[in-house]
Amino acid sequence: MKTIIKNNIIKGIVYFAKDYFSKINAWFIVKSDKEKIFLASFTIFLSATVLYFGILSPIHSWRDYNQKSLLLQLESLNSIQNNSQKIYRELHSGNKPKNINEKISLIKNTAFKQNIQLSKIEIKENLIAVSSDDIAYQKVLKWLIMLENDYKVSVIDISISKAKKYGRVKIYIVLD
Repeated sequence: MKTIIKNNIIKGIVYFAKDYFSKINAWFIVKSDKEKIFLASFTIFLSATVLYFGILSPIHSWRDYNQKSLLLQLESLNSIQNNSQKIYRELHSGNKPKNINEKISLIKNTAFKQNIQLSKIEIKENLIAVSSDDIAYQKVLKWLIMLENDYKVSVIDISISKAKKYGRVKIYIVLD
């Protein structure tokens, strides 16, 4: 059914197009030579204008936009490459403690500043394990973020369980 409708539509378009083009051809034949030259020239000019403003101009605009975007990305990449060593040093430097005793001291001091009471501190194979039985969850998060960002002390393993009071937890954390 669809193909029959489609074929009928195509036949109708072809019929009207033949009729339309035959009328244009008859009209064009009766024109004088000067009018024919003018119409041909105008048709060429109109086709060239449509080609330029409809196709070429948008392509050029698109190309210019992409070229500017590419140059901006290239500048960013060059900046990152030129400063990569500096960025790496800044990210991996900081106040990182040098030995295990400095780490323990740092962990105790920062916990004290955050009002965190650690019940146990152990040394396990160059790592430090800390625990507390009753501590506010938000304080633990703030303390761990501060240790990572300010002192480059990373969390290796963490165990958190609910304490008896609301908003309080029991923690066991292994730090690097």
